[in-house]
Amino acid sequence: MKVLHLNIHEQNGGASRAAHRLYQGQRAAGLDAQMVVLRKTSRDPNVITLPMSRLQQTIRRRTVRFERPSLSRYPNYQGTPWSVGWLSAPVAKFALREQPEIVHLHWVGDGYLSVESIAQLPGPIVWTMHDMWPLTGGCHYTGGCDRFHQMCGACPQLGSSTLRDLSRWTMTQKRRYWFGLDLTLVAPSHWLAESARASLLMGAFRIEVIPNGIDLKVYRPFDQGFAREVLNLADSSKKLILFGAYRVDDERKGFHHLQAALASLSELDRSDVALVVFGESHPLPPMGVPVHYVGTLQDDRLLALLYSAVDVFVAPSLQDNLPNTVMEAMACGVPCVAFDVGGMPDMITHQSNGYLARAFDPLDLGRGINWVIEDAERWAGLSAQARQDTIDRFDVRQIAQRYADLYADVRQSQGKIDRRS
Repeated sequence: MKVLHLNIHEQNGGASRAAHRLYQGQRAAGLDAQMVVLRKTSRDPNVITLPMSRLQQTIRRRTVRFERPSLSRYPNYQGTPWSVGWLSAPVAKFALREQPEIVHLHWVGDGYLSVESIAQLPGPIVWTMHDMWPLTGGCHYTGGCDRFHQMCGACPQLGSSTLRDLSRWTMTQKRRYWFGLDLTLVAPSHWLAESARASLLMGAFRIEVIPNGIDLKVYRPFDQGFAREVLNLADSSKKLILFGAYRVDDERKGFHHLQAALASLSELDRSDVALVVFGESHPLPPMGVPVHYVGTLQDDRLLALLYSAVDVFVAPSLQDNLPNTVMEAMACGVPCVAFDVGGMPDMITHQSNGYLARAFDPLDLGRGINWVIEDAERWAGLSAQARQDTIDRFDVRQIAQRYADLYADVRQSQGKIDRRS
């Protein structure tokens, strides 16, 4: 079966990394899978840079900014990730020429595929939702807003009080062009699946839950002392807390809650802890504990060493799908602490392989960190269970097979899907 994966980048960002891992898992399983991207970073002959003329590339560079809301029209726009979906690279034409048996969409914002172009793709289409954009009037995460249950409008992220705003226009376009598509949605988390089922736009499509996968030969536990020495984190007297700070100004990632959680540790007289930060190049504000910066690590094996060097990984996100970082940490035998939101419960089982804090309660987040690291015997049990749960549920080979089964079922039942009027 020929499968064409469509994603804007090869491995830049969480959605791209998850998509690329699935593609690699399918290739390893013998599936005829290809990936089409705008920017290729490897020499893999089956990852294809989308053919574009110089004129097309120039037009894209000059117009891609229009995929974001205009500040002149929406001066109170919060600057959150947003894709209007009216620009498109020539992806649909390429897909039509390739004649795949399955078109598999991943992250298609930033002018990679327009709303209209998605409707022009050859079916059947399987779409892995790496965030909420397929359901909404433009935002990639709603921040708790439920207006996508209807037709959006008066969008809080736009700072709009008008029903007929950009979010309503985008939602109307999606409903117009996607009506009757031969489309199957895949949600990596049960939370996102329930969100899709509750949405006006996607509620009538077939929706399956298949988690992202991970290569367990790459992401595996290493000796902690060895890992710390390699990464110059050799102070074995400290309990190391890891945080991935790609954008500390992104409120959704909950950095302010991490600050409060670490402050609460000082009240527990935890002077033996330090914070390790990867991904953020700018110094953080005072955190109340020593901070080690390791920079941005792109190599999977170095990342596996980093996880193995620490005692706990903290993901204080306020809304998230199925973050790669939590899965990567668990695969390396690192217990994780997060709020009980989004897709976190799909990975973290409370006090079995980690700790799920009460939603948006930084004091409970701090208690969770302390609970994980305060008892060596408990930590060893959490670590072993985290690794085992990843083996049982997220092995990329199993995930690739689940998608292959889904493709076969979709092909067998190929046809138009009746939509609600």
